[in-house]
This record gives sequence, C-alpha cells and structure tokens, in this order.
Amino acid sequence: MNPTESETPDRPASPRLSFGDFVIDPQAAQLLRQGRAVELRPKSFEVLCLLAQNAERVLSRDELAQVWKGRVATDESIAQCVSDIRRALSDTDQRLLQTMPRRGYVLKVQVQVHRVAPAASAVGSRAAQPANVMATERPSIVVMPFTNIGDGARLDMLARGFTEDVTTGLARYPQLFVIGRESAVVIGEGALDERAMGRAVGVRFVVQGSLRWSPGQIHVNAKLVRAETGTVAWADRFDGPDDQFFAFQDEIVARIVAALVDSVDRQSHQQPRRGGTDSLSAYGLFLQGRELRRTATPANFAQAQLLLDSAVALDPNFAPAHGELAYVQHFSIGLHIGAGSRAEKLERGLRHARRAYELAPDLPFASLVLGNLHMRAHDHAAAERWARRAIRLGPGDAENYAGLANVLSFVGRSEEAVELMHTANRYDPILPPFHEFYLARALAWTGRFDAALPLAQSCVNRTPGLWVCKVVLVVALAHLGRISEAAAALADWRAQCGHEAPQNYLDRGDTLPGPEYDRMRDGLRLAGLADG
Repeated sequence: MNPTESETPDRPASPRLSFGDFVIDPQAAQLLRQGRAVELRPKSFEVLCLLAQNAERVLSRDELAQVWKGRVATDESIAQCVSDIRRALSDTDQRLLQTMPRRGYVLKVQVQVHRVAPAASAVGSRAAQPANVMATERPSIVVMPFTNIGDGARLDMLARGFTEDVTTGLARYPQLFVIGRESAVVIGEGALDERAMGRAVGVRFVVQGSLRWSPGQIHVNAKLVRAETGTVAWADRFDGPDDQFFAFQDEIVARIVAALVDSVDRQSHQQPRRGGTDSLSAYGLFLQGRELRRTATPANFAQAQLLLDSAVALDPNFAPAHGELAYVQHFSIGLHIGAGSRAEKLERGLRHARRAYELAPDLPFASLVLGNLHMRAHDHAAAERWARRAIRLGPGDAENYAGLANVLSFVGRSEEAVELMHTANRYDPILPPFHEFYLARALAWTGRFDAALPLAQSCVNRTPGLWVCKVVLVVALAHLGRISEAAAALADWRAQCGHEAPQNYLDRGDTLPGPEYDRMRDGLRLAGLADG
C-alpha cells in the first residue's frame, strides 16, 4: 500500500511505544505481545494509543472522547473500549489500566518511546498487515453501513438490512474475502476515509452507499473504492419503485462482484433472492426480530419471536424469517427460556428450519440452523453435516464457522472449535457476544484457562443476561486456583438462574461425556458445586 498524504517520506513516522511484553505500532495499527499481534478493534486501539502517550496520567472521559474526532462518544462506548483493552492486555485484575472513580482512566505503566525511520514503517508490507485480517490472495472487501440520507426510522432499518444483504451476498463467493458485519459497523463509527478504512482492516476494496426515499421511490447510491488509492473503481445509482427494492439489492451485489472478479461470468452472480420477500412490512419485522436475537440477551428473545412470527404470517414463503424463528428455538433450548417443553421447542425449531431449507436450499443460514438443531436432538453426525454444508454455501460468513464450532464443542472436539473460531474472528474481528462465548468455552474445555478467562469476563460484562458465559467463567477461575472468585461467580449464576441451575446444566445439558465434560464438571466442583 502506498503511503497516505499524512505518511509521506518527508514526515517522521509515528514512534512505537512499548511497556512490559507489549509494543504499540501506530503505523501498522497493531498491538504486539512478544512479537505476536493481539486483536484489538480500531477505536479501542486509538484509545490505547492515547492512554499510552499519556501513561501514568489520569485521562478524563472528555479527553478520551477526542478519539471520536468530534462525534458523540457515550460513556458506554468508552467503557467498551476500556474493556477491550484490558482483555487484550490480559489485565483481568485491572493492575495496568485502572479506573479512577469520577476522574477517568490511567495506564499505570512506564512507556518507552522508539523512533522509527520513515523508510522502516513498511505500511504496505505483509508483516505490517493488521492481525485481524487473514492473509489472502483473494480480493478483500469491507461493506460499510449504508447511510440513510433521508428521514424516518423505517429507512434506517432498511439501510441496515440492505448493508447486511450485500455483505452476505458477497460472502457466498469463495473467491472473495469479506469482512464481517460487526467489524464493519465498528470501523464505520470512526469516520475514516477509504484509505484509512483499508489500513484499519487490511482490505483492498471498500463498498459505500446510501439510501434515500421519495414518495413511491427508493434511490440507492453505491460505489466501490480502491482502499490503496482512494479512487473509485465502480459506482452506480439505482432508482425505482419502492416495491422493487429487493431487486435493487440483487443487482448491486451482482455488479460489485463483477467489478471485483472479472474472470467470473457476470450472469452467475445474478442469482435470485434466496427465499426473500417482496413485502417491505415483512422485511421490516424480520430485521427487527433478527436484531433482537443478535443482542444475545435472553430477555429480548420473546419479542424477537413475536416479530418473526408476524413476518412469516405476512409472507409464509419468507425463508430467512423461518430460519430466524428456528434459531430462536435453538437458543431457547440452550438457555432454558421461553414457554413450552424442550421437545416442543425442538419440534417447532426443526419445522421452521426445514421450511427455510425447502424454500431456499442454497441459503447458508438454513443449513446452519439445521446443524445446531440436530445437535439439540443429539443427532451429532447430521449436525456436523449440516453445519459443514453452511460453510460450503457461505465460506465468507463468520457465523457459519461459529455454528460448526458450537456443534463440535458439545461433542468433545473443542480443539477443532478453537481453530474454527479463529477463522470466524478473522472474518469478523469484533466478536459478537455468542462468538466470544464460543471461543472462551472451546479454550476452557481444552484446558487453556488463561486464554479463556478474559474472554469469559468480557462476555459476562457485555451481556450479563447471557448466563452461559458464567459457566466458562466459573470453570476457568476454579482451574486457575482462584477459588473464592469462582465461588462468587457460581453464586451469581445461581442468583440469576436458580440454585439448581448449575447441577441441571451438568445433568441435562447437551455436552457429551468425555474429557471435556470432566474438565467442566471438575471446575464446577472446585468452585463449590457439591454434586459436581
């Protein structure tokens, strides 16, 4: 990658900063630990740089907010960055990055400054590529959130859905490397230009777009930008009746792919929507339900199911909505929530998943859901087959790798699950809550408790209602000899889910007997579970 205007050879490169085992390399936007890259999302990396540049001085929230460059930085946004940094530094006891009540935060370390000659910055070298992107010869691309340049919450929702459909559509093509939606949203918060976006995630192309509504019409603008130069490789505008909105999405996806991969027949990209809908009302309900499901907050699942039921009622042939309804049942079984028995939830989930598959056999999500529901049915061979099929259909979607990892962790194959989650996290470096849980669990079940602990703690902090994160937290703390903390986490789990919840998790859970189950059971016993 060529230097940007702010990195021309006649200007000094930003110095590296080091403390303990860590090195901060602003030029490569990397945090290194003993020479190995540590994953950290761009905004959190910027906050860490600011803290390191002001080491041993308390920075107020207003001072940290300057990282957002004039945009609003909420206390929650800053707290999330601090949590990310602590996880990256393995600072579970908050010894390095300390909270000063009512004052702010301070990085309590001695920082060394290492000047780097301009020629040594090597912004474009493979060694300097961000660690959160897989090294690949495939064209790499990030789809930034499409913006609503009109009015109305309805168009906001459609813009979010449009962004995801473009991302998912691109991810179905194995010749492309597509950055996941969570990471794209976080990158978009930084108000970076195209070249800075490319550096932040190590991609060659950036997709940007906007939606605008006028009476009876929807106007869509989209462009493909070469991240290295900031030049526009392709741009187009689509105008038409709002009842043809979904046809626009297919055309835009086809044109973006064709612009990237000239060797692929253009007609092969113009595939029909996989079980989509022509009802804007059904689509809006589906988007709302899916967003609630993705919060990983069990209290939101009942509302998600109502919205998705309404979407299916409006369009019984809407395959993705059937798939989401099936996924809600899968999580309801695993989290012991919602009305009905396990058998009833499983029957309903499989019914919706099979309907999604009948309507759209090539929809990766339908296979993903069937895999996880077959795991709940204890048909593990079928579960793995379906989950692997989802990856074949959607090799660029992080959720498909996470789905197979989830299946394998229940059958004593968490070592494979760890590798799958690493692949998922390269596609979507900003771990969604469930992905964070899957990786923490797989690491713990394979005995890597030091690595599992910060992930489990982060998962508990981000989504307190997702009690399965507390299972991993208890087990990791106990095996690390931190018994009093493990006992406290066990008590917290019981307070949230009932006194018998831990024992029920052992007795009635889906994890097969074997060394991994024993590791979980022994951790709970060490924490104080009498019958563990």
